[in-house]
Amino acid sequence: MAGPLNYIDLFAGGIGAWSYGLSQCGMRHLVGIELNKQAAEAYRANHGPCLQVDISTVTAETLAPYLQGRRCNVLAASPPCQGFSSQGNRDPADPRNHLYMHVVRLTDALKPDFVLMENVRGLASMKHPATGELYIKTVQAAFAAVGYDSA
Repeated sequence: MAGPLNYIDLFAGGIGAWSYGLSQCGMRHLVGIELNKQAAEAYRANHGPCLQVDISTVTAETLAPYLQGRRCNVLAASPPCQGFSSQGNRDPADPRNHLYMHVVRLTDALKPDFVLMENVRGLASMKHPATGELYIKTVQAAFAAVGYDSA
């Protein structure tokens, strides 16, 4: 690949930890996505463009103006983990537990070279309430269904 890699940061947070690390590696920020208004404002001040929107409304078309014909090489995401975390409520039915599916959906739409998704230990130990399967297996299967292997 010639030139710097481009990245999009989903569930970016105010600090934008993925963005900080990726930019320190020489990658080029395209846009962040963050629902929380104060976090989105802080992210913009630190990293640049950030859409303050619900992830469920984001599509490849929404992101096109930020890509400007460039490829998204890396899709980074930190979906909420309160439902899985030992520091949170460890509720298998927490609706935020399914937000990873938007990462999968956008992965399928954008076809990045790499996907970086933060997880917590509870993701590997909690069972999905509908399937009885470990959540980590459910997440891995969702990515595999769109052509991405997890490591």
